[in-house]
Amino acid sequence: MLPNEIYPLKHLSVRVPWHDQGWNGTICSNPAKNTSCLKLRRIEELKDEKLESKYAGMSIEELSQDVWPCCVAERGMFMAPFDYVKVVDHPYKESSKETHGHFKATPLRFPAYSAAVIPFRWMLKSSINELKKYYPLDVDESREPKLPFPSNWWQEKTNQETLLNSFMNHIQVGSLIFFYAKQIPFVEETRRVLIGVARVKHIGELTEYQYATKSPSLRAMLWERMVQHTLRPNFRDGFLLPYQELFTYAEKHSEINVAECIAFAPEERMAEFSYASEHVSNDSAIECLIELAKSLEKMKKYIRGPWDECLKWIDDRLSEIWKLRGPYPGLGACFTAMGISLGTFVARALEQHFTENADIWPLVDAMFESPKDYLPSYLAKQVTPELSRMWKQMTSERKELVKLLSRMELSNEQATVVFVQSERKKKEIHAADNDILKNPYILYEQTRLQLEPIPIWTIDKAMFPNEALLETYPFLREGSLDSKYDIRRVRALVVYVLEQAASNGDTLLPFEEIVRQIRNLPIVPDCELHEDLLTSIETDLQQEIIIVEMADGSKAYQLKRLYEMGQLIREKVEKRLKGARISISADWRALLDEKLGGPIQIADPYEAEKEEMARTEKAAILKELAESRISVLIGPAGTGKTTLLSTLISHPEIQQGDVLLLAPTGKARVRMEEVSKTLKIKAYTLAQFLGRTNRYDYQNFRYQLINAKGEKHAQTVIVDEASMLTEEMMAALFEALEGVQRFIFVGDPRQLPPIGAGRPFVDLVNYLTPDNVESMFPKVGKGYGQLTIPRRQSSETGGERDDLRLAQWFSRSSVHPADDEYFDETNFSVS
Repeated sequence: MLPNEIYPLKHLSVRVPWHDQGWNGTICSNPAKNTSCLKLRRIEELKDEKLESKYAGMSIEELSQDVWPCCVAERGMFMAPFDYVKVVDHPYKESSKETHGHFKATPLRFPAYSAAVIPFRWMLKSSINELKKYYPLDVDESREPKLPFPSNWWQEKTNQETLLNSFMNHIQVGSLIFFYAKQIPFVEETRRVLIGVARVKHIGELTEYQYATKSPSLRAMLWERMVQHTLRPNFRDGFLLPYQELFTYAEKHSEINVAECIAFAPEERMAEFSYASEHVSNDSAIECLIELAKSLEKMKKYIRGPWDECLKWIDDRLSEIWKLRGPYPGLGACFTAMGISLGTFVARALEQHFTENADIWPLVDAMFESPKDYLPSYLAKQVTPELSRMWKQMTSERKELVKLLSRMELSNEQATVVFVQSERKKKEIHAADNDILKNPYILYEQTRLQLEPIPIWTIDKAMFPNEALLETYPFLREGSLDSKYDIRRVRALVVYVLEQAASNGDTLLPFEEIVRQIRNLPIVPDCELHEDLLTSIETDLQQEIIIVEMADGSKAYQLKRLYEMGQLIREKVEKRLKGARISISADWRALLDEKLGGPIQIADPYEAEKEEMARTEKAAILKELAESRISVLIGPAGTGKTTLLSTLISHPEIQQGDVLLLAPTGKARVRMEEVSKTLKIKAYTLAQFLGRTNRYDYQNFRYQLINAKGEKHAQTVIVDEASMLTEEMMAALFEALEGVQRFIFVGDPRQLPPIGAGRPFVDLVNYLTPDNVESMFPKVGKGYGQLTIPRRQSSETGGERDDLRLAQWFSRSSVHPADDEYFDETNFSVS
């Protein structure tokens, strides 16, 4: 274990569940209404709503542990102004009595104003290889007990202490502690919601389990470590955002845009706000504080509170963190990238010799010349003679790259990808050292689609150091940018805004909206862009941006990649619609009757008539799907899409040309195989199929074009759950296939939109829908088929099943006025 002082200071994130009384040691005032806390799996499994409602609003200080809410274990009481003790049983005590049967119930003390910190990622066995790259961890699998079931977690005391202490060594009194939630009311986002911030006041010791024997064969630690914080109701040293007050205010003032007041953790740094508790870097802390300040500025218009004092507190913390961050926060990552083991700790030790106003690079030169003069022996040996020789012989351009990257707070992986040229090429970063030196923002532009991109804000902080940092380290002015409107920065910001829009489903943005969004970004320095300024640099945007015209003639910007994908989709659709119809000999009604067991034999005249209508529309749609080169099949659940498709692909001519069944998800793929189970046609997910030709990138989980000719697979391609397709998915599919006679896209356009750019299925449905579709029966047009008659099993009362009636509500079909009684019959409500 390295000495504690050598660990660079970091900050802390702590996940909390939503609580309607401010996490103050009480049970929620309305437990039944708090559904946001159910986002946490343990609360979803264990919450006893009836019991909590019985004691609603009461302090757990007045209650016995057996009636405490389950959120106590999820840090739901981190603002409790009193100490309390929770008796904890080891989770394996009953399931693994051979190894854990001797573990006794153990009291765990929660001090007032504290949070139980558990770094779950560090305790995963699957994380150990990654952690050992950066820490000399004495963790040994041979110490672990032999359990009667597989476990993902470290169980033995020494292993646990090593990991838990190594994690906490980065946290010091004064570190910031950010509280966040996965979900709060009125916010439907996957991003983490910032709840509040304070400073670490005290770090508690670990607690060992108690045992029934004096010499237990297995010992273990509780993973919870109590961290007391400075946050108090007066908000003098930290604060909570007044979300509950905002929600109450918004109920009476509908003009309030609640979404604009919410503070989110940096999306690009999601890993730092995951696994219940994690380290937060200085750069992330800066971004979070700026985001919190932005929210406070908006909220103080509506909610009373000491918000000006809180904003001053944020300003003070920002100044401190910039100094803590120092001039070269990425130096350790660069050392690691160059091949120095424990590079972060080497940089930390070297910084002990660093003096203000003097640049660090002469010190780096000296360290490589004689490591033992500047580093403790256990670190000096990491700077081998071969590495010293490498540094001496490195070109000035390569050293300039190291200096630039050292200004950025990069992870070891990010620094390695940029510094090691073969890794850069592997990650498809098409920029030479000189290109990066000329435009550092190119690192964001060319890594933005990767799983671990280099955030634009990381580069921005390197290019625009805080003024206090510049006063302390004036040499940083060289290499910094002078203008906040620098063209390289503005282009990257435009790309960022368009990528954010794409992740929200928009494939382009109006010109004025781009200006507005950039002006509102929570960045320092701000970028008060205006229309004239952006217009003047449009020629410099062309490498990444396409200027397009919207339907009303106004100007919009679109990412080049999405423009190319949209063009490909439009060209493929138009070409197929203009192509000759497919000639196929079939009596679809007869084939359908055969599939359904013969002619209609229903005694009830009403049901018989309904069945006749259902078969009539299916036969008409079958004819259109078979003869069209591209078509959509839509309709709510229960209208017989499976029966129809099974009939279609059973036709000998279609079978002879082969059939390819695709779906966006594994669950949908399994359903597709049900369609063809008698024909033994295999279905694939789009990722499985497109991954074969690199049109799905498994490393970064994205669909892409490769600008290569497609391959011949099948003459009939059917894509189920097509409403989940993004433009990237549909474009990659079209590019991947040649020789297809008919594409059939199946789905319900009223379902939730896809996660990602565009909604091509909805656009295709709208394009193909006949003008008079509402008055038509059957609803069939060129490339269009809509099922409307539900024919699944009826309800026990003989009427239509409730789930099918609900499905009709969300289909394209008109709903009978009397159908709104469904909501009364089932007590349907939206909370």
